[in-house]
Amino acid sequence: MQADTRRVPGEEGMWVLILGDMLVFSIFFLTFLYYRATEHAVFAEARHVLNQRFGLINTLLLLTSRD
Repeated sequence: MQADTRRVPGEEGMWVLILGDMLVFSIFFLTFLYYRATEHAVFAEARHVLNQRFGLINTLLLLTSRD
């Protein structure tokens, strides 16, 4: 009878890629949150300068793109 061996599904390289992506984006978000907390006035002023239409168009393009 074979011993019950536990194994992570998929290839190891794919897990390294996924975990690396998660780490990079976590660092990006933590950096953003840090600077937003320390430079509150700059972020509050920048909100009034941003164009919401461009943000909407970019979001729609990303959501509807095919490849």
